[in-house]
Amino acid sequence: MDFGRRSDVGLLLVGDLQWALLAPRWGDALWLSIGPEVGLYSVSDAHLWSFAGNLIASYDFEGNFRRISPYGRLTVRLKVSDNKHGSDTELQVGFNPGVRWEVSDFLDGVVELQWDNQIGILAGLNFRL
Repeated sequence: MDFGRRSDVGLLLVGDLQWALLAPRWGDALWLSIGPEVGLYSVSDAHLWSFAGNLIASYDFEGNFRRISPYGRLTVRLKVSDNKHGSDTELQVGFNPGVRWEVSDFLDGVVELQWDNQIGILAGLNFRL
């Protein structure tokens, strides 16, 4: 999908939910969760909607620091784009290895390597309820 010049500045909004299937608090050694994801990417004359399903597996390490959790996220994503060249739909499968570290009781920092039709580094914050 072509979104114009590489110098375009855009806006990316992504939200997801996760439901735990396995968790250490239930006596399991591994975290395993599934969940949906919705995203919107917008630049001056192009828009992209993405709808995805995620399967995430991680393992927690604790020590003299707060919890740190390496993980892997398998994603199946449907992308629907609309730009000056027309519309396009694309199905992708990707794998994102990453790490999550507990900053506080309600906040996690996240860094991951995106590995699907594009390769990149993603960073963000997770707010836990």
